[in-house]
Amino acid sequence: MTWTLDRTCWRGLRIDHPVDWEIALASDFGQPGHCTFSDRHFHRLDVQWRNIQREPNLDLMLEKFRHGKTGEKRDISRLGLRAPWRGVLRTTPEGNVTHAARNFPSERLVVEVTIVWPSGRNDDLEDAILQSVMIDSGEERLWQAMGLSLSVPARYDLRENTSKVGRVQWEFATSDKKEPTFSVERLAMPGYWLKGPLRDWLADELPARSRVLRQDMMPLPTHRAESVVSTSRITPLASLRGIHTLRLDLAWVCPIEDRVYHLCVKQASRLEELALPEGLVVRCCRPVHNPQTVSQGRP
Repeated sequence: MTWTLDRTCWRGLRIDHPVDWEIALASDFGQPGHCTFSDRHFHRLDVQWRNIQREPNLDLMLEKFRHGKTGEKRDISRLGLRAPWRGVLRTTPEGNVTHAARNFPSERLVVEVTIVWPSGRNDDLEDAILQSVMIDSGEERLWQAMGLSLSVPARYDLRENTSKVGRVQWEFATSDKKEPTFSVERLAMPGYWLKGPLRDWLADELPARSRVLRQDMMPLPTHRAESVVSTSRITPLASLRGIHTLRLDLAWVCPIEDRVYHLCVKQASRLEELALPEGLVVRCCRPVHNPQTVSQGRP
Protein backbone atom coordinates (compact mmCIF):
# COMPACT_ATOMS: atom_id res chain seq x y z
CA MET A 1 0.00 0.00 0.00
CA THR A 2 1.18 3.56 -0.73
CA TRP A 3 0.08 6.99 0.41
CA THR A 4 0.40 10.24 -1.44
CA LEU A 5 1.65 12.86 1.00
CA ASP A 6 1.58 16.64 0.88
CA ARG A 7 3.95 18.87 2.87
CA THR A 8 2.79 21.77 5.02
CA CYS A 9 5.33 24.30 6.36
CA TRP A 10 4.05 26.77 8.94
CA ARG A 11 5.99 29.06 11.28
CA GLY A 12 9.19 27.05 11.01
CA LEU A 13 7.72 23.54 11.26
CA ARG A 14 7.43 21.07 8.39
CA ILE A 15 5.15 18.03 8.40
CA ASP A 16 3.98 15.57 5.73
CA HIS A 17 0.41 14.28 5.74
CA PRO A 18 -2.02 12.57 3.31
CA VAL A 19 -3.15 14.92 0.57
CA ASP A 20 -6.80 14.67 1.59
CA TRP A 21 -6.03 15.89 5.12
CA GLU A 22 -6.46 19.59 4.49
CA ILE A 23 -5.40 22.35 6.87
CA ALA A 24 -8.33 23.56 8.96
CA LEU A 25 -6.53 25.79 11.47
CA ALA A 26 -3.19 27.60 11.38
CA SER A 27 -1.84 29.72 14.24
CA ASP A 28 -1.72 33.47 13.81
CA PHE A 29 1.07 35.93 14.58
CA GLY A 30 2.08 35.95 18.24
CA GLN A 31 0.37 32.63 19.02
CA PRO A 32 2.09 29.31 19.86
CA GLY A 33 2.60 27.10 16.81
CA HIS A 34 -0.53 25.12 16.03
CA CYS A 35 -2.01 23.44 12.94
CA THR A 36 -4.94 21.08 12.56
CA PHE A 37 -5.91 18.98 9.54
CA SER A 38 -9.19 17.30 8.58
CA ASP A 39 -10.41 14.98 5.86
CA ARG A 40 -13.94 15.13 4.47
CA HIS A 41 -15.39 13.41 7.53
CA PHE A 42 -13.12 13.68 10.58
CA HIS A 43 -10.55 15.79 12.35
CA ARG A 44 -7.38 13.75 11.68
CA LEU A 45 -4.21 15.55 12.77
CA ASP A 46 -3.28 18.14 15.37
CA VAL A 47 0.27 19.57 15.65
CA GLN A 48 1.46 21.96 18.38
CA TRP A 49 4.97 23.28 19.01
CA ARG A 50 6.38 25.71 21.53
CA ASN A 51 9.63 27.01 22.98
CA ILE A 52 10.96 25.47 26.19
CA GLN A 53 13.65 26.55 28.65
CA ARG A 54 14.77 23.08 29.77
CA GLU A 55 14.64 19.53 28.44
CA PRO A 56 11.11 18.17 28.91
CA ASN A 57 10.06 14.85 30.41
CA LEU A 58 8.11 13.52 27.41
CA ASP A 59 6.69 10.51 29.27
CA LEU A 60 5.33 12.79 31.96
CA MET A 61 3.86 15.11 29.33
CA LEU A 62 1.96 12.21 27.78
CA GLU A 63 0.46 11.22 31.12
CA LYS A 64 -2.03 14.07 30.76
CA PHE A 65 -3.92 11.94 28.24
CA ARG A 66 -4.61 9.26 30.87
CA HIS A 67 -7.40 11.37 32.39
CA GLY A 68 -10.39 13.00 30.72
CA LYS A 69 -11.69 16.51 31.33
CA THR A 70 -13.94 15.31 34.14
CA GLY A 71 -11.16 13.26 35.76
CA GLU A 72 -12.19 9.83 34.48
CA LYS A 73 -9.44 7.36 33.59
CA ARG A 74 -8.88 6.64 29.93
CA ASP A 75 -7.72 3.43 28.29
CA ILE A 76 -4.21 4.24 27.01
CA SER A 77 -1.14 2.13 26.27
CA ARG A 78 2.51 2.97 25.53
CA LEU A 79 3.67 2.90 21.93
CA GLY A 80 7.11 1.80 20.78
CA LEU A 81 7.67 4.69 18.39
CA ARG A 82 10.97 5.32 16.66
CA ALA A 83 13.24 7.58 18.68
CA PRO A 84 13.20 10.40 19.50
CA TRP A 85 9.41 10.15 19.59
CA ARG A 86 7.47 9.01 22.64
CA GLY A 87 3.83 8.08 22.31
CA VAL A 88 0.66 6.58 23.75
CA LEU A 89 -2.39 5.07 22.07
CA ARG A 90 -5.79 6.01 23.42
CA THR A 91 -8.76 3.75 22.68
CA THR A 92 -12.18 5.36 22.29
CA PRO A 93 -15.58 4.10 21.07
CA GLU A 94 -15.07 6.18 17.90
CA GLY A 95 -11.60 4.79 17.11
CA ASN A 96 -7.97 5.07 18.17
CA VAL A 97 -5.99 8.22 18.90
CA THR A 98 -2.19 8.47 18.83
CA HIS A 99 -0.55 11.09 21.06
CA ALA A 100 3.16 11.61 20.38
CA ALA A 101 5.82 14.09 21.48
CA ARG A 102 9.47 14.83 20.78
CA ASN A 103 12.09 17.43 21.67
CA PHE A 104 14.33 19.44 19.33
CA PRO A 105 17.16 20.33 21.75
CA SER A 106 19.16 22.65 19.49
CA GLU A 107 16.08 24.75 18.70
CA ARG A 108 14.67 24.42 22.25
CA LEU A 109 11.33 23.34 20.89
CA VAL A 110 8.94 20.57 21.86
CA VAL A 111 6.41 19.22 19.33
CA GLU A 112 3.21 17.36 20.18
CA VAL A 113 1.28 15.45 17.51
CA THR A 114 -2.18 13.88 17.78
CA ILE A 115 -3.42 11.57 15.03
CA VAL A 116 -7.01 10.29 14.93
CA TRP A 117 -7.67 6.83 13.46
CA PRO A 118 -11.45 6.36 12.94
CA SER A 119 -10.97 3.03 11.13
CA GLY A 120 -8.00 1.62 13.07
CA ARG A 121 -4.42 2.70 13.52
CA ASN A 122 -2.03 2.55 10.57
CA ASP A 123 1.40 2.37 12.20
CA ASP A 124 3.33 2.72 8.92
CA LEU A 125 1.53 5.91 7.90
CA GLU A 126 1.86 7.13 11.48
CA ASP A 127 5.62 6.60 11.33
CA ALA A 128 5.86 8.43 7.98
CA ILE A 129 4.03 11.44 9.43
CA LEU A 130 6.10 11.59 12.62
CA GLN A 131 9.47 11.11 10.93
CA SER A 132 8.68 13.90 8.47
CA VAL A 133 8.49 16.54 11.22
CA MET A 134 11.39 19.00 10.89
CA ILE A 135 12.28 22.43 12.24
CA ASP A 136 13.30 25.03 9.64
CA SER A 137 16.12 27.09 11.12
CA GLY A 138 17.92 28.36 8.00
CA GLU A 139 18.36 31.91 6.72
CA GLU A 140 15.31 31.40 4.51
CA ARG A 141 12.17 29.78 5.85
CA LEU A 142 9.78 27.72 3.74
CA TRP A 143 6.10 28.61 4.02
CA GLN A 144 3.78 26.15 2.30
CA ALA A 145 0.06 25.73 2.86
CA MET A 146 -3.32 26.52 1.28
CA GLY A 147 -1.83 26.29 -2.21
CA LEU A 148 0.95 28.83 -1.61
CA SER A 149 4.66 27.98 -1.48
CA LEU A 150 7.24 30.65 -0.57
CA SER A 151 10.81 30.94 0.60
CA VAL A 152 11.00 33.94 2.92
CA PRO A 153 13.97 35.50 4.77
CA ALA A 154 13.83 34.20 8.34
CA ARG A 155 13.64 37.71 9.81
CA TYR A 156 10.16 38.09 8.25
CA ASP A 157 7.09 36.67 9.96
CA LEU A 158 3.53 36.23 8.78
CA ARG A 159 1.44 39.08 10.23
CA GLU A 160 -1.87 38.52 8.44
CA ASN A 161 -3.39 35.38 6.94
CA THR A 162 -6.59 35.77 4.93
CA SER A 163 -8.05 32.61 3.48
CA LYS A 164 -11.26 32.79 1.49
CA VAL A 165 -12.72 30.48 -1.12
CA GLY A 166 -10.57 30.96 -4.22
CA ARG A 167 -8.35 33.66 -2.68
CA VAL A 168 -5.50 33.23 -0.17
CA GLN A 169 -3.40 36.19 0.96
CA TRP A 170 -0.40 36.30 3.32
CA GLU A 171 1.21 39.52 4.59
CA PHE A 172 4.78 39.54 5.95
CA ALA A 173 6.80 42.10 7.91
CA THR A 174 9.81 42.37 10.22
CA SER A 175 10.17 44.15 13.55
CA ASP A 176 12.19 46.87 11.74
CA LYS A 177 9.76 49.44 10.34
CA LYS A 178 12.46 50.65 7.95
CA GLU A 179 12.33 47.37 6.05
CA PRO A 180 9.75 46.77 3.32
CA THR A 181 6.63 44.74 3.95
CA PHE A 182 5.14 42.44 1.35
CA SER A 183 2.05 40.39 0.62
CA VAL A 184 1.44 37.42 -1.66
CA GLU A 185 -1.95 36.26 -2.84
CA ARG A 186 -3.15 33.40 -5.02
CA LEU A 187 -6.46 33.76 -6.85
CA ALA A 188 -8.42 30.93 -8.42
CA MET A 189 -10.46 30.73 -11.62
CA PRO A 190 -9.17 33.78 -13.52
CA GLY A 191 -11.27 32.72 -16.49
CA TYR A 192 -14.36 33.85 -14.58
CA TRP A 193 -13.24 37.21 -13.15
CA LEU A 194 -10.30 38.41 -15.27
CA LYS A 195 -12.24 40.15 -18.03
CA GLY A 196 -9.39 42.16 -19.55
CA PRO A 197 -5.59 42.37 -19.69
CA LEU A 198 -3.80 41.49 -16.46
CA ARG A 199 -1.98 44.84 -16.54
CA ASP A 200 -5.33 46.67 -16.33
CA TRP A 201 -6.47 44.54 -13.38
CA LEU A 202 -3.17 45.19 -11.61
CA ALA A 203 -3.53 48.96 -12.03
CA ASP A 204 -7.11 48.78 -10.73
CA GLU A 205 -5.82 47.08 -7.54
CA LEU A 206 -3.82 50.17 -6.55
CA PRO A 207 -5.13 52.35 -3.71
CA ALA A 208 -7.14 55.46 -4.59
CA ARG A 209 -5.06 58.49 -5.58
CA SER A 210 -1.96 56.42 -6.31
CA ARG A 211 0.52 57.85 -8.80
CA VAL A 212 1.86 55.31 -11.28
CA LEU A 213 5.57 55.80 -11.98
CA ARG A 214 6.14 52.87 -14.32
CA GLN A 215 4.21 49.95 -15.74
CA ASP A 216 5.96 47.27 -17.76
CA MET A 217 6.82 43.56 -17.94
CA MET A 218 9.25 41.75 -15.64
CA PRO A 219 10.75 38.36 -16.54
CA LEU A 220 10.49 35.65 -13.87
CA PRO A 221 12.10 32.17 -13.89
CA THR A 222 8.92 30.53 -15.25
CA HIS A 223 6.63 33.38 -16.42
CA ARG A 224 6.57 37.03 -17.45
CA ALA A 225 4.89 39.21 -14.86
CA GLU A 226 3.10 42.52 -15.22
CA SER A 227 4.83 45.14 -13.09
CA VAL A 228 3.61 48.45 -11.63
CA VAL A 229 5.65 50.88 -9.50
CA SER A 230 3.52 53.51 -7.78
CA THR A 231 3.50 55.98 -4.90
CA SER A 232 0.81 57.20 -2.53
CA ARG A 233 0.74 59.79 0.24
CA ILE A 234 1.30 58.73 3.87
CA THR A 235 0.57 61.95 5.78
CA PRO A 236 0.83 65.65 4.87
CA LEU A 237 3.89 65.98 7.12
CA ALA A 238 5.60 62.99 5.50
CA SER A 239 4.84 64.45 2.08
CA LEU A 240 6.49 67.73 3.06
CA ARG A 241 9.59 65.73 4.00
CA GLY A 242 9.51 63.99 0.62
CA ILE A 243 8.47 60.61 2.09
CA HIS A 244 5.78 58.56 0.41
CA THR A 245 4.64 54.95 0.28
CA LEU A 246 6.56 53.35 -2.57
CA ARG A 247 4.86 50.25 -3.92
CA LEU A 248 5.89 47.50 -6.34
CA ASP A 249 3.16 45.19 -7.66
CA LEU A 250 3.79 42.07 -9.71
CA ALA A 251 1.14 39.74 -11.13
CA TRP A 252 1.24 36.74 -13.41
CA VAL A 253 -0.98 33.91 -14.56
CA CYS A 254 0.23 30.36 -13.96
CA PRO A 255 -1.50 28.29 -16.68
CA ILE A 256 -0.47 24.99 -15.05
CA GLU A 257 -2.32 25.83 -11.83
CA ASP A 258 -4.90 28.13 -13.51
CA ARG A 259 -4.19 30.73 -10.83
CA VAL A 260 -3.21 34.39 -10.70
CA TYR A 261 -0.35 35.28 -8.36
CA HIS A 262 -0.06 38.81 -7.01
CA LEU A 263 3.00 40.03 -5.10
CA CYS A 264 3.04 43.48 -3.51
CA VAL A 265 6.03 45.12 -1.79
CA LYS A 266 5.64 48.42 0.13
CA GLN A 267 8.06 50.74 1.89
CA ALA A 268 8.12 54.31 3.17
CA SER A 269 10.77 56.00 1.05
CA ARG A 270 12.01 59.13 -0.68
CA LEU A 271 13.12 57.03 -3.66
CA GLU A 272 11.30 55.83 -6.75
CA GLU A 273 12.95 52.40 -7.02
CA LEU A 274 11.97 49.35 -4.96
CA ALA A 275 13.34 45.80 -5.21
CA LEU A 276 12.01 42.49 -3.91
CA PRO A 277 13.45 41.48 -0.51
CA GLU A 278 16.55 39.35 -1.11
CA GLY A 279 15.77 35.67 -0.58
CA LEU A 280 12.04 35.98 -1.33
CA VAL A 281 10.91 33.30 -3.80
CA VAL A 282 7.31 32.60 -4.83
CA ARG A 283 6.81 29.17 -6.40
CA CYS A 284 4.10 28.19 -8.82
CA CYS A 285 3.65 25.52 -11.55
CA ARG A 286 3.28 23.03 -8.68
CA PRO A 287 1.16 19.89 -8.89
CA VAL A 288 -2.18 20.27 -7.19
CA HIS A 289 -0.96 18.53 -4.03
CA ASN A 290 2.83 18.55 -4.50
CA PRO A 291 2.69 14.79 -3.94
CA GLN A 292 5.28 12.55 -2.37
CA THR A 293 4.70 8.81 -2.37
CA VAL A 294 5.52 6.76 0.70
CA SER A 295 5.53 2.98 0.42
CA GLN A 296 4.22 0.66 3.10
CA GLY A 297 6.88 -0.47 5.54
CA ARG A 298 9.38 1.56 7.46
CA PRO A 299 12.70 2.52 5.84
